[in-house]
Amino acid sequence: MKRKRRTQRLFLLLLIITFNTLNAQDFYLGLKTGVGVSDFQYDGSPAENLSPKIMPNVALTYNYRFPESIFGMNIETGYSNRGANIDSENLDYRLNFVDLPIMLDIYPVAFVRLNVGGEMSYLASAKNRLNDGSKEDVTRNFDQRTVFSALAGINLSMTYFMDLGVRYNYPITNVSQNDPLLGIENTKVHYVQAYMMLKIAN
Repeated sequence: MKRKRRTQRLFLLLLIITFNTLNAQDFYLGLKTGVGVSDFQYDGSPAENLSPKIMPNVALTYNYRFPESIFGMNIETGYSNRGANIDSENLDYRLNFVDLPIMLDIYPVAFVRLNVGGEMSYLASAKNRLNDGSKEDVTRNFDQRTVFSALAGINLSMTYFMDLGVRYNYPITNVSQNDPLLGIENTKVHYVQAYMMLKIAN
């Protein structure tokens, strides 16, 4: 618990420092939307077969490149659906996350932007969709509502106003210690996203 609190405080400190930097410098705002492929990493043998799930994501991005440098910074406030396909008529998880990644950007050439950094995500809700179309709230099964992951990605600038990119999230912390419906423990959520970003303001 103490380690988790220290990690959260460090993340918030980095966020405050980053926003202060951006406020003092020129940066641009972007709208990012795309799809993500997510699946579960876990301990134990699940009661049902699991496979990756494809779901949408959206985010506002705040981007800044340091003057006369190959480096920059990128902060996002976003929303993503994650989960896993479950081979069961009565189990279909939809995890709704609010995401806050902070990344270092590297520009090896003008039209390529590499990203490395970390992300703090908050599980706003988790739903299980039943075969009759109804939904039940299973948020209680995910007792670690705030999770952390490491990020790596690449963006290609197709035009001045549009980027295309891919990003990989490597989970560091669990979203659930024990899932009674699936019979698994220490569940983490892997996530890969492909997206388009539109520059909307300087």
